[in-house]
Amino acid sequence: MSANYPPVENSLDPALLGWIQELSPHGIFVTDTELRIKRWNLWLETNSGLKRANVINRSLLEVFPTLLKRRLDRYFHRALDGEVNVLSAGLHGYLLPFQSPVRESGLLNMLQTSRIAPLMEEGNIVGTITTIEDVTQREHQNTIVTRQHQRQELFSWSLAQLLKTPDPETMVKSIFPRISAHILVDTYFNYLLEQDGKHLRLHSSGGISREIQKKIAVITMEEALCNASVVQEESVTVASEEARSSFAKRLNLRAYICHPLYVGDKMIGTLAFASRSRDHFDEDEIEFTRIVAQYVAIAIDRAWNETALRKAQEELSDHAGALEQAVQERTRKLQETIADLESFSYSLAHDVRAPLRHIQGFSEALLQDYGEGLPAGARTYVDSIIRAIRRLEALTQGILEYSKLSNKSVELSPVDLEVLVKDVVSHNATLNAPGVVTVESPLQPVLAERSLLDQCLTNLLDNALKFIPAHVPPRIIVRSELRTVSKGEDFSTQSSAPPPLNPSVTADTPEPPLREINSRWIRIWVEDNGIGISPEFHGKIFGIFERLANQKDGTGIGLAIVSKAIQRMGGRLGVESESGKGSRFWLELPAAD
Repeated sequence: MSANYPPVENSLDPALLGWIQELSPHGIFVTDTELRIKRWNLWLETNSGLKRANVINRSLLEVFPTLLKRRLDRYFHRALDGEVNVLSAGLHGYLLPFQSPVRESGLLNMLQTSRIAPLMEEGNIVGTITTIEDVTQREHQNTIVTRQHQRQELFSWSLAQLLKTPDPETMVKSIFPRISAHILVDTYFNYLLEQDGKHLRLHSSGGISREIQKKIAVITMEEALCNASVVQEESVTVASEEARSSFAKRLNLRAYICHPLYVGDKMIGTLAFASRSRDHFDEDEIEFTRIVAQYVAIAIDRAWNETALRKAQEELSDHAGALEQAVQERTRKLQETIADLESFSYSLAHDVRAPLRHIQGFSEALLQDYGEGLPAGARTYVDSIIRAIRRLEALTQGILEYSKLSNKSVELSPVDLEVLVKDVVSHNATLNAPGVVTVESPLQPVLAERSLLDQCLTNLLDNALKFIPAHVPPRIIVRSELRTVSKGEDFSTQSSAPPPLNPSVTADTPEPPLREINSRWIRIWVEDNGIGISPEFHGKIFGIFERLANQKDGTGIGLAIVSKAIQRMGGRLGVESESGKGSRFWLELPAAD
């Protein structure tokens, strides 16, 4: 771009201009038309290590010959022709090769955003003026946030693979390479404990030859790379020559992280990630691999229990008579164990509080340290990120508490339903679009656990969007109505939801004292214009992992979450729908007044 600038003398006093340049938080230098350096401010002296006396009147291309090699000199010539150019860190990295001020970034050179413009005097171009901004810290923080996002996606992907596969033990082998690539390690070892409790069998590994795999296929506990973590029953990180085990030295491993695999008090095996080139692992990587180890332990234990269940069922077929009752009892206990493990595995899918806290922390640090230098739009985006992360943190905390609801009472309090619905809608761009969601005010307040009701409404609204055909403009209505439960009405039989999915939640489980005769209840409707549901599936859709034959999206757990949450709040739910005619889901909770 080209532009005309007023003479410097007409804008600012030369002495004042020089003072401003010296105190500027950015680098500023001026050249003449021969690209000889005429001004070199204090910021440049500090960051380049070049004193003003060593560069003044010297050619810029002589002081920094890499400008020619990188063909960046053309931007200065363009400035002499009246053109202004901005060089971004994303495209060029840097203009002048200064040392990076952020050591942990791993970068050799400071990342810079530069502006090269013509220097005008009395309407004539007398040289160039360049400003340099150090954006290393900002770009480094962006990289960290991006990596946290990738890590969160990898968490979700790994757990989804482990939950949906009929053979978790084999699936574990397939997810390890992707995790190893993410944390930049050369090698990983997954050992499983043999039945004798003294030996470990190599279940999966990477980065070693077949010959070595054969040699270390079965080892004693004392020989194991993770022996110390097993003894201490906690994760161990080794990054020093003196602390390395003979196993690590034999394989030329410089640093490694070891995790024992436990489910409860039962040890399953060990998991280690190692590097032949790195000297250490950061706390985020250690925490990441620790949570992965938890997922893996649960998945493998689930596979073992399923194998044990199948074996027990085969044995049961050979027994009869007096043993039949005992066999049925054993089968029931095994099925309860599997159900509990699946419920626990699903709860862990929401255990992402640590990554969320990292994202929130870095976002808040960005505002605190660089907020004044950010454009208004960028600050708005960061504020939105922080609000969204706080909301996610609250939801995940609520879900973790929800997983414990079988053993404790639910704390109910008045919830402003209209405010909650608007809050849920505002956090989803599609729902928040004009005309998508219609709220028929007023929505009466209810007695509920706010985080659980938030999750219920979020799932129902997301579910509504998901099953509206792409060519049909989405139309969702949220409304409420007051209902009175009359004396003698069988309240418990009017719900479309199935019986409790968690075996520990039974009819004998104490519930809040809410079902009083002639009590006031609020029915919340979520109605859509989607594909609808045939009546024969109305009961099934609230079961965990239940999906319809024509359902391609979803995990099959969203409506199960709604069902259990409503049940624990002492309410009920149901659906009215026909295939091709949309769906009308309803939740019923006590009125708050």
